[in-house]
Amino acid sequence: MLLVLFTLASLSTVPMDESPFPVPPIPPAVLPRDEAAPMPNRNAEAPREVTRDHVELTPGLFHPKTFTPGDGYLPGSSYKQGEQERELKPIPTFNLRVPLQ
Repeated sequence: MLLVLFTLASLSTVPMDESPFPVPPIPPAVLPRDEAAPMPNRNAEAPREVTRDHVELTPGLFHPKTFTPGDGYLPGSSYKQGEQERELKPIPTFNLRVPLQ
């Protein structure tokens, strides 16, 4: 009983009109009209495209995707991979780029 009275007394002392958010700034009554609108940069240019006129051979790595028969099942209820069916390692490759123009 004493706990209920103490809880009610503590709730009645908290003001209900306090907001947890700050009050936003109030805009001025008269807005200034002497400022011009922002203008876009008329001298802006698109990024220049780098054209390659030569054959290019670069090294790379191919990462093969592994698919298991248990994909989509809950953990513990799917097929387990054995030692023979381990994930594939990346394969070294060469990328050849030839311009067509």
